[in-house]
Amino acid sequence: DALLIDIITRRQQSSSMFQMSKYHSDTVRFIPNFYYNLISASGDGLDVTLVIVFSNKEKMIMQSSQSSNNKKKLPAALGVVIKFSIFNQSYDELKWVQHPSCEDDSSMKQWCNSLALNWRMKECGVGVFCLEQGTMKNDTWVGK
Repeated sequence: DALLIDIITRRQQSSSMFQMSKYHSDTVRFIPNFYYNLISASGDGLDVTLVIVFSNKEKMIMQSSQSSNNKKKLPAALGVVIKFSIFNQSYDELKWVQHPSCEDDSSMKQWCNSLALNWRMKECGVGVFCLEQGTMKNDTWVGK
């Protein structure tokens, strides 16, 4: 919970794309529905790679002024892959992804599992990710 709150709070403070939830105040932090999955751990166990997906029911991510003219649908769920250091409690955001229609808990959990599996396969160079870079654009294949 604390890690997700920190990620969302930092994004809300540093980016005009994220807005505060109407339930957010100085004493109350809004936590969206979320799932996480461990992707990998370093040999010493002090660094882990995680994927966290969370719902966008509160519409925390906003459209830019250009895309609001196109009336694009906001993503139903957002995800972030992070590398987390257990020793000093720091993290790096490796990649943000969004899902247009992942609205219920079961589909969000399935999407989280797919992202974790695909990231791990990419790290290990197995499956579709063992192909040469020019053959397939690997970063866009995230499953259902």
